[in-house]
Amino acid sequence: SLGALLGIVFLRSQRIQDLLGPRRMPLEMYATAFGFYHNWHIVSRNRLAVVTAMYITSAIAKVAGCLYSHDDESMKGFSEKDPVMLVSFLISSAMLFALMFCQLHVCSCLEMAIDQYCIRFFEAADLSKGIAEWNVLQALLRRAAHTVEVCFLAVSTGVLAVLLLTGVEMFNLGERDYGKGVMSSGITLGLWAMWVLPSTGLVFYAVFRAAAITEKCNRVPALVNSWSLIEEQIDHEKQYTVQYIIQSAAGFYVKGVRVNATWALKLSYFFGVLMFTILTQSFLS
Repeated sequence: SLGALLGIVFLRSQRIQDLLGPRRMPLEMYATAFGFYHNWHIVSRNRLAVVTAMYITSAIAKVAGCLYSHDDESMKGFSEKDPVMLVSFLISSAMLFALMFCQLHVCSCLEMAIDQYCIRFFEAADLSKGIAEWNVLQALLRRAAHTVEVCFLAVSTGVLAVLLLTGVEMFNLGERDYGKGVMSSGITLGLWAMWVLPSTGLVFYAVFRAAAITEKCNRVPALVNSWSLIEEQIDHEKQYTVQYIIQSAAGFYVKGVRVNATWALKLSYFFGVLMFTILTQSFLS
């Protein structure tokens, strides 16, 4: 709940309305001007379907967990506060998943903007125009990343903190309920996984989509360098363009840190090892 609330506050403070509308809408203006607005919204609708399915899975698992705790004699059952907590969870989760979709929506536009830039660069065969359009594109990248970066941190930190705290709770529950049955522990663990892992998976998916933006920017210089405008072996103007793009260091930044594939893989491996440790200890206990 705190992560979702902070994410909304940070998005408003960074003026998300000036990025996605209804005011200036630079992303939609850029996508419309360069002809990928329709494709962008198709990709976003597909991602919205995935996010919605994950939210429904998480909500069903949470409700099932509450019903199971009510029916299981080893659990405490429902209390008067459980319905309120359940409704609060469903509302806060809806806000959390909506924020993650907002990040994915922005990332999908930026990815397609880089792809379209490469296509236009080859079609136009104009290095000067390519540099001018690259300046516009990297400005758009910086503005979009600056708008969502704090929300990105708040939501990701909140979801991963919930994952770790719930894992510790499950570990302690396994120790308290030792000897009450493997079936009961397995059902509890399965419901916990279906409740927590969808949001965690979306966080890592958003991280990898942000890293894909940086990786696409890194591949642009090699693409430009592979194209021959003239028959000379050394094209100084082309080399200047390549160096200009490299030194611009475009990509997706979060508080000055350039999010790339290496960073995303290290993060996923770290939490993979951590979750494996928690699950192993839960089963052993």
